[in-house]
Amino acid sequence: MPWPARPAPGPAGPGPALDPATRALLDGLGTAPALALGPRNTILGWNAAATALFLDFAELPPRERTMVRLLFLEPEFRNRYADWPAAAEDAVARLRLQLAERPGDGELHRLVAELAERDADFRRLWAGHAVKGADRGRKAYLHPLVGRFELDWQALTFNAQQDRSLVVWTAPPGSPAEQALHFLCAWAGRRSVER
Repeated sequence: MPWPARPAPGPAGPGPALDPATRALLDGLGTAPALALGPRNTILGWNAAATALFLDFAELPPRERTMVRLLFLEPEFRNRYADWPAAAEDAVARLRLQLAERPGDGELHRLVAELAERDADFRRLWAGHAVKGADRGRKAYLHPLVGRFELDWQALTFNAQQDRSLVVWTAPPGSPAEQALHFLCAWAGRRSVER
């Protein structure tokens, strides 16, 4: 079965927050899932590969498009992580670091309060006081169409906008994980044509 060179472009995230150059960068990454993140890990934009891996971000209200909120409150997103407990620990530790770096950020405090109110796992992890930053790593994902596979991720910061980053997930060339990404992107492309 031939794989497409790159998936169809994804929707531009909420509002004018994503400039055309970043939109083109996201779309140009082909089968590498990518998200443009703003302050508080707000998802500003995504490519079709990220939609194929996680979920259709365009179907979510913009207010709900934050990585940590999705990880704790969106079952479809949560279920994509093969080792959800480790992903959740990392996310809470990064959130605590963000709060330490931006103590006056009211939206960040509201996000923590919302998660503490709505999710027992978040409350338990938040009580642990772990603080951690990371700009790369490897995570295992579980997708109902392709099963379990591991991807490397890297967060790149924009020089002109230090509160924004581009997170890209990659797989080694020729690996089963790369084949899984190609399959997911081809499947997502077929679904978008059928709609």
